[in-house]
Amino acid sequence: MNDGATGARARRWRFEWLNLLIALALLGGLSLIMYPTAAAWVSQRNQSNIVFDQTRANSEKAEQEIADAIAEADEYNRLLESGAILASGANVAAGIGASDTKLDYWALLDADPTGSMARLRVPSIELDLPVYHGTSDATLLKGVGHLQGTSLPVGGEGTRAVLTGHRGLANATMFTNLDRVVEGDTFSVEVLGRVFTYRVFEIQVVDPNATEEIRAVPGRDLMTLITCTPLGVNTHRILITGERVTPTPKADLDAAGKRPTVPGFPWWLVIYAGVTAGVGGWYWRAGYARPRGRAAADVAPGAPGAPGPPAPSGLMAPAAPAAPASPVAAAAAASPVAAPAPAPVAGPAADPEPASPAPAAAPPAAAAAAPAPALPAPALPAPALPAPALPAPALPAPAPPAAAP
Repeated sequence: MNDGATGARARRWRFEWLNLLIALALLGGLSLIMYPTAAAWVSQRNQSNIVFDQTRANSEKAEQEIADAIAEADEYNRLLESGAILASGANVAAGIGASDTKLDYWALLDADPTGSMARLRVPSIELDLPVYHGTSDATLLKGVGHLQGTSLPVGGEGTRAVLTGHRGLANATMFTNLDRVVEGDTFSVEVLGRVFTYRVFEIQVVDPNATEEIRAVPGRDLMTLITCTPLGVNTHRILITGERVTPTPKADLDAAGKRPTVPGFPWWLVIYAGVTAGVGGWYWRAGYARPRGRAAADVAPGAPGAPGPPAPSGLMAPAAPAAPASPVAAAAAASPVAAPAPAPVAGPAADPEPASPAPAAAPPAAAAAAPAPALPAPALPAPALPAPALPAPALPAPAPPAAAP
């Protein structure tokens, strides 16, 4: 098997429960953190769509139809003994006005197809919401409520319309940022294409144990926004009152009939997608990692990083070191001349026969040569070889015996 195949098998992705739980925990925590922002963005987008749909529907109405609807609202306000009371311990004001007319409050300014009566804009806090009849819980969950018993939001001297909304909802912004409004800020109401702008001149925080009456002031055109405060505690109420600005500012006239600019680009979605991609990348890479105790076992033999053969056990006897060879033996082993056979052993004692003198054997050429340099010992010890026997030196022949006299 080649190294490429072995390395690929060693780096195979593996599912790990711990990595999965860590990734899910990170994504769950991110979702909890991003939920309020995401839910508020979706809610505001839905409300902006309602506002724009109603604006387009109003633009298609005949001018006479719009004039008649505004005239009916003015008549209702003229006959209304308008006012509202914010009772002790109550979070929402109650209208106390009664109109001596047969005009039906719920039918006035009831614009099709959305059923909203107006559009409220507060530029300083980027608020753009539809306004509905009444202040029921169902109404305040989908937008701003107009307090029945107070003037309809069509302006006029001696009128005071009251609008109320929730604050601090987990899934919608509504009036959450209303406490950031300061004196001198403006807000506007768009009704059937007509725009009415008000400038804030009074901000009140009402104690929950106090009873506050909200009534129209003769000769003045007023509007009041009400919500709970402080955020998350909601023990008090904040009242923001503005007075009509005439002529209507051009910026408010230009914004009428246009699509709301809120909620803006969903940066929260970019952050969520980026973090999710990062967690996914980490989870994928973590599948190739190995716990430290299992890393060596999972690498195939012969792959890069694989462990070598096990060390010899301490119970095995070490190999005996080789005996050093003598210089003569080393020279003989290196010589190409075959070693001479050993001399024969003499037999039983007998009179030696005269023998012709044997020529002296010439010493081997290798014996006179300089000894070979010692070579480094090989990795494995070589077996010891017996040293060859050296030839016996030639002896001179004995002299013949002398003749008898």
